[in-house]
Amino acid sequence: MFFMKKYLSDFKVSIQTISFAELANALGCNESTIYRWLNDETIKLPKPIQIGKKKMCFLYEEIKDWLYNRPRFNSFYDANEDKIVVENTQNLEKELDINRLITKQTALKELQKYKHNFLTNKGFVMPCIKIDEVDLFFAGNVEKYIVLNEVLPKKDNSSSKKLILKKVL
Repeated sequence: MFFMKKYLSDFKVSIQTISFAELANALGCNESTIYRWLNDETIKLPKPIQIGKKKMCFLYEEIKDWLYNRPRFNSFYDANEDKIVVENTQNLEKELDINRLITKQTALKELQKYKHNFLTNKGFVMPCIKIDEVDLFFAGNVEKYIVLNEVLPKKDNSSSKKLILKKVL
C-alpha cells in the first residue's frame, strides 16, 4: 500500500543470508548495535556464519525466527505529539508477517501523512517488536491501523471506506 523497499525481506543479501550491514539497515540501527547484541546474552541474537575468509552473515531464516519469537508490545500513534507510543502491555497476536517489518521511522512517516485526518482510538493498537532501543512494526498492521483511525471527510464516503477496510482486514 505505502512502503517502498523498506521491509525486512528487501534487505536479504541472498535467498539464505543477510549481512550485518543490511540487517542493521533493515532494523534501523547501526552495525555496532548488531555487534553489541551479539555479546548481550539477554537479546539472544542468532550466531552469524562465516562465508569465505572474512565475510560474516546471518542465516535469514534464523533472523526471522528470532524476530518472530521476540516479545511484542502494543503501540499507538499520538497525533497531538506526533509520535508513536509503545506501551508496556504485551500483544499476543500470532499471525504477523515478519517479512514486512519496518522501522519506527518508516511507520511514523506513513502515519504523519494522515496526521490531520486522524482520530487516535486506543482500542486499536499496532503490535511492535522491541529490541533494546529499537522498535519494529508490521507494515500490514500499520496500514490497518491507519484505516481504522482515519476520520471520514465531511462528505460521507462510508461505502468506499467499508470497501477499503474489507481489503485491509
